[in-house]
Amino acid sequence: MIEFLTGSALFGVALSLVAFQIGAFIRKKTGLSVLSPLVTATAIIIVFLVVTDIDYETYNESASVLRYFLTPA
Repeated sequence: MIEFLTGSALFGVALSLVAFQIGAFIRKKTGLSVLSPLVTATAIIIVFLVVTDIDYETYNESASVLRYFLTPA
């Protein structure tokens, strides 16, 4: 199952967007400025990669599409 996820070109993009949405939800519910969606999403992604034993290089390669669109911003 993990090989199927990491083999997908949209794995990193989907993981990043879902983690950001979770972070935005947590920020909205708590109202704490410390829990910004970017900080929370980063922590969620790190925990997910460690728990599932996925290399950062694999995630970074699949999230390159998202990085490509965010670079000009």
